[in-house]
Amino acid sequence: MLDANIQEQLKAYLERLEQPIQLITSLDESGNSEQMRELVNEIAALSDKVSVIKSNDSELVPSFRVAPLNNIEQRGVARFAGLPMGHEFTSLVLALLQMGGYPPKVDASVIEQIMIQPTSADQNTACTMPFGTEWAAFLVSSEVWADAS
Repeated sequence: MLDANIQEQLKAYLERLEQPIQLITSLDESGNSEQMRELVNEIAALSDKVSVIKSNDSELVPSFRVAPLNNIEQRGVARFAGLPMGHEFTSLVLALLQMGGYPPKVDASVIEQIMIQPTSADQNTACTMPFGTEWAAFLVSSEVWADAS
């Protein structure tokens, strides 16, 4: 699914992971699920810090979550329903890095804006713009950002 150039670039980003992450899938036997299965398996093959977990516990099928192996309650999760292509692929790369403990390069004033946004465990958003306030607030918790400011 990913061409050799993209695989090489993604592998370089995955080397920056500071802790293991998991790609938790909710898939069926449809063609869209098969494409998603192929994508998450390709990503996992690029780093020993990435594992794929078959869960099928989501109402959204096909979908997958990017989550840290440990400290999920502190870092949260990022869910992708559908194949993340185009600018959504950039959001996927950012989610992989953030869930793996790689600190984002964000100005302190942006972090402050994110911190004041209300969030909930059930918050869903269609926004996939990197560091869009709602999306970033969904991905991280105040504890993660405390050291960055």
